[in-house]
Amino acid sequence: MGRLLPGLALVIIATGCATTGEIVDQKAWEPARWERMRLAAKQARDRGDKAEAERHCVQALEYVGTSTVNNLYAYAALLKSLQRTDAEAAHARADKLRDVRSQRGGGYLGFEPSGELTGYAALLRGLGRGAEADAMRVLADAEDWAQQWHYARLQEQARGGDPRGKC
Repeated sequence: MGRLLPGLALVIIATGCATTGEIVDQKAWEPARWERMRLAAKQARDRGDKAEAERHCVQALEYVGTSTVNNLYAYAALLKSLQRTDAEAAHARADKLRDVRSQRGGGYLGFEPSGELTGYAALLRGLGRGAEADAMRVLADAEDWAQQWHYARLQEQARGGDPRGKC
C-alpha cells in the first residue's frame, strides 16, 4: 500500500492495543501471519459471511497495532543500546502511540508510526539484520494500510454503507 493520505499522517485511529507495560505482546511481527489474517477475512467476505470477515479484520488490525507499538519500543531499546541520543525521544513516541491507541478514539500523535518503523528498518539493515529489516518494512506498510482502512471505513459509514468485513 502507498503512503498515508494527506492530513492523516499525524492523526492515528485506535486499533486496540493494551495499555499496561511497554511491550504488550511478546510475539515477534510475522508478515506471513498478517497475510493469513487478511486472506481469511477476504475468504469469509467472498462467502458472504460478514461477521466472520469482520472478526478476521479486527484481529488483523489489532495484530498490526500491537506489533507497531512493540516494535517502536524495540527500536527505542536498540537506539539506547547503541547509545544514540534519539533513544529517549523514540521511547516517548512509543509511549504516545500506546497511550493514544488505548483511548479507542484516536488522537494527535505528532509523528507517523510507519515512518518510525521505516527508520527502524533502515537501522536494522545497516546492522546487517536484513530479514528483520524486511519484516519492519512490511509492518510499516501494514500500519499505513490499517490507517487507510480506518479512514475508508469511516467514509463508508458516512455514506450509509456497511463496511463490516472489508479489509
